[in-house]
Amino acid sequence: QADDDYAVKNLQLVYSVNGGPEKTIPLFAGSKPVAEVTAGHTFYMEELGVKAGDSLSYYAKATDNDAVAGAKQATSDIFFLRIRPFDKNFKPATSMAGGGGGGGGGQEVGALSHQQRQIISGTFNLQRDRKTIKADKFRADMVVLTLAQSKLRDQVKGLVERMNSRLVVSDPSFKKIAELLPKAAEQMTLAEKQLQAQKPDAALPPENLALQFLQQAEEEFELQVQTGRQAGGGGGGGGGAGSIAEDLADLFKMEMDKMANQYETNSQASAQQQDQQIDELAEKLKELARRQEQEIERQRRQAAGQSAGGGGGDLQRALAEQAEEAARQLEKLSRDQQRQDLADTARQLRGAAESMKRAAAKGDPSAGGQAAAAAERLREAQRQLTGNQQARGERDVREAQRQAEEIADEQKDIAADARRLPPAGPDRLQQSQRLGQRKDALENTVAGLEKHLDRMVGEQTKDAKDTARKLSEAVSGIRDNKVKEKIRYSKSLLSSGAPEQYARNFEEEIGANIEALRNKLNDAANTVGQQGRDRSTEALDKARELARGMDSMGQRMAERSRQQANGQQGQDGKQGQSGQQGQGGQQGQGGQQGQGGQQGQGGQQGGNNDGRASLGGVGDGGWNGSDRRPGNLSPDDVRQFRGEARRWAHEGQALRNMLREQNIDPKELDEIMKRLRE
Repeated sequence: QADDDYAVKNLQLVYSVNGGPEKTIPLFAGSKPVAEVTAGHTFYMEELGVKAGDSLSYYAKATDNDAVAGAKQATSDIFFLRIRPFDKNFKPATSMAGGGGGGGGGQEVGALSHQQRQIISGTFNLQRDRKTIKADKFRADMVVLTLAQSKLRDQVKGLVERMNSRLVVSDPSFKKIAELLPKAAEQMTLAEKQLQAQKPDAALPPENLALQFLQQAEEEFELQVQTGRQAGGGGGGGGGAGSIAEDLADLFKMEMDKMANQYETNSQASAQQQDQQIDELAEKLKELARRQEQEIERQRRQAAGQSAGGGGGDLQRALAEQAEEAARQLEKLSRDQQRQDLADTARQLRGAAESMKRAAAKGDPSAGGQAAAAAERLREAQRQLTGNQQARGERDVREAQRQAEEIADEQKDIAADARRLPPAGPDRLQQSQRLGQRKDALENTVAGLEKHLDRMVGEQTKDAKDTARKLSEAVSGIRDNKVKEKIRYSKSLLSSGAPEQYARNFEEEIGANIEALRNKLNDAANTVGQQGRDRSTEALDKARELARGMDSMGQRMAERSRQQANGQQGQDGKQGQSGQQGQGGQQGQGGQQGQGGQQGQGGQQGGNNDGRASLGGVGDGGWNGSDRRPGNLSPDDVRQFRGEARRWAHEGQALRNMLREQNIDPKELDEIMKRLRE
């Protein structure tokens, strides 16, 4: 989505496979600029020649229509699609060592590739913004990226050393992983040198190659662990293929636990800092709105001859500058958190600032109305940020609920592995040590959740008393049941020679305490947002989004139809036509969401054998009065617009469900849905 006060001139999607040459897809390049454009695009993976372990990165570029100061360009953040095998069943698993079944192995080594994607994103953002940020800030950010790449390289090298000493000699099938990881580390070293030289553009190619090698290693890792489990059953005796696979899983898990703890701590600290910034901005907007209302009152008294004039224009300009500064801060936060609601609030503030500037103009008869409009926009922006506090509370409760689920699943896995410990001998000692490390990590996770819940109880609003009470009961349960202490004590039972039944009962008691914690958090989640939630406002926002998206799609279809009719298809207009034209093109590789990408979609190709399609044959290739059917479109245009229409139909169905919940007759919407399906 792109919007601009001067109107949007064009919108493009830029993508690259494994960091290779960039290709551009024009989404909008209309002869008649519009204020807002919403567009979608489906990547057909089977036509891009990708294989499992590859990745596709993409970002959007938009240009405005400013003919006075010159057209300006904006670039979005970068996102990733990760290619996974199409014919494989994946299941989520909270730990490798207790996973079982296909797809359990991706998480630990997947944390490596996740970190590399974060580094690529940071490098991309610095390259994009280097002209607009101060030199000292640029240098400081480059140092942070350099250190992050260096630390990840050390993690990979340490993992390779432990693999070579423990696994590769005993099972050569893991040799491929041990070969791929050093290649990733080598590319990280090259990227690190470019980052040290403050050359983000030169660092991106080796960073992307490192990501490719990491993801290939992950695919091989998952294959070998799955094969080992099928061969050896994943039992605890040692010596078999299943035992070696578990050793490999434990190696990855131990390495990633070190990284994950620090990463989660940093992420939580960053999120709390950003939340505090939003709260401060809400207070600032409250004060701005109050001062603007005072200025309106002053103007009213001046017009009535009750006070001396002068100074009003300067004050309005000063308030406008403060509103613009708040908008800039919100825009940065919206990019950092990828949140459209903050971007919408920033747009409200920009509008308020413009109204203030117009109100400051001397002799403008509309100054009073502009000042009032500015005050209303400030109040609306403040309401939006205040509403953010409730949304944040919901987000935190859902996150705590997710953590409790993971803790419960990990405890079940640990208890199961403890039951499979050999009676005695070196194998028991080695496996007990690994279980002890997992118990240490579990205790730390429970302690982190306890702190998180304490903070949440204090942050719940006065309208969320039920939620706060449930959260308080949950955190009290952790302390009253002494969950952390029990986990710590159970670790000593693994090597103390305690009776097996006693140790088993202890594990069951820990599991019951964690299950009670999970139930309390589920209860809290069920109360979230029940107080004061305005479903009609939510439905209205979704209806507006649906209307804007469909209108934009109609305009772009007309534009593409005219271009086809006039033989002016853009440079990449035939993108993706390498598949068969008249047959179904089924996706051969699944696109899995990486850092923030949409899942790659499969579709069926329609069209004529001559490589073009006609939907109604309107003579001029445009739109013809009451005949709303488009003229000539290429087969790729057909499948892209068809996919987009299906997406909006899905959004329309969601809106219909919301209307029915509120006993609103969806009859008019049904007619829209019918036409969308057609």
